[in-house]
Amino acid sequence: MMRKIIIFALAFVACKEKDNKFSFDRGSYAEYKITTIGKIPDTTFNSSVIIYYPPNYNEQDLSVKYPIIYFLHPFGGNYTYYKSVYDLGTIMSYLVAKDEINPAILVFVNGINQFGGSFYVNSLDPLNGQNVYGKYEDYIIEEIIPQVENVILNKDKLNGQRYVAGYSMGGYGSVWLSISNPDKFNMVGSISGPLGFLAFSQPEAQSAVLNILKQENADFNNQLPPSFASLAPTLGPEKSLTTFVVALSAAFSPKIDNCSNFLDPDSAKYIYITAQSGSTCVGFRLPVYKDLSGVNTNVLGLWYSKDPLTFFTLGDPSEVINRGIKYYISTGNKGDMLETVIFGMDSALVEVMKQKYSNNGKNPDDYIWYNVVTGSTDPFKFNPTHNQYVYQELANVLRFFLRK
Repeated sequence: MMRKIIIFALAFVACKEKDNKFSFDRGSYAEYKITTIGKIPDTTFNSSVIIYYPPNYNEQDLSVKYPIIYFLHPFGGNYTYYKSVYDLGTIMSYLVAKDEINPAILVFVNGINQFGGSFYVNSLDPLNGQNVYGKYEDYIIEEIIPQVENVILNKDKLNGQRYVAGYSMGGYGSVWLSISNPDKFNMVGSISGPLGFLAFSQPEAQSAVLNILKQENADFNNQLPPSFASLAPTLGPEKSLTTFVVALSAAFSPKIDNCSNFLDPDSAKYIYITAQSGSTCVGFRLPVYKDLSGVNTNVLGLWYSKDPLTFFTLGDPSEVINRGIKYYISTGNKGDMLETVIFGMDSALVEVMKQKYSNNGKNPDDYIWYNVVTGSTDPFKFNPTHNQYVYQELANVLRFFLRK
């Protein structure tokens, strides 16, 4: 093991020395506060964005115009993610200097909430339409984009091309935003985004999910506890699927109602209360029963309403197709459990998308690029895990959007 660490360190140093011989101009990051009114109920939410200006950006020179790319972070991250973890602006500047791509303006958006991630959707109670945990989709479309492009930036510096991309939760959010707002984006990039919840309509998939949830919750006798107050302190990396299901439930199947409608015996089997004010309770519906005896198909149906695979399979994607939106989708086909599940989801989606584009008289190869990563780029060629090849794929997304 020590030998591997030493070899890896030497390889890393060698790569850094090689990179340092190639000097290139870098742009600059700047942080701005977005004014948001009534969309995010969490008073601690940070509505900032980070903008990366490409090298030699001159706001007064209107002869040079740029496309703009909105990047959505993964679950557990925030708007600083692509700056602090990957320094995405420098990756773009390097590719520009290598003459591989054209420059763009990058915008990093915040989508975090109390559960770890909003999935960039409007968290609305499907029965009464009330805002429960935040209208993150509306926040991006109605507040971030107009303020960034018309207030913070000089709109005359933009060339009219707007793209959206992200990794994991951000990949899902990017595809979802393009589906629900097909007039807003020209191209979309998803890196390991969970894009096919319809796959969980299969009994085998449901059984696998229930078994994992049972294993993760052995401390509660292989069940979910009756109250969210008991579950919340245990959420985190050690219960990754449980944590994921909770966040998705808050995004896709939230509930705000009179507390009596949370506490009846049937509701208590699959609904959690997270907050109470007087006689009004806030919470969410789980797609599984707390005793993990089975799947709640009614709640799962609510999830399908925000599922890209369901949309392209059973919905009407004609506007997306007719507008000629182009997609770059990538996943790994080996590695950890999460990446294997996402590979199955995304492969099913790409197959359906290509069929729909073809049925509408378009060559799917002109609009859908599917990159299956079979190995990582590290010195030991380990199988790709959910987060092992993100550097590589962020560069590929930039190449897809900005290629010369």
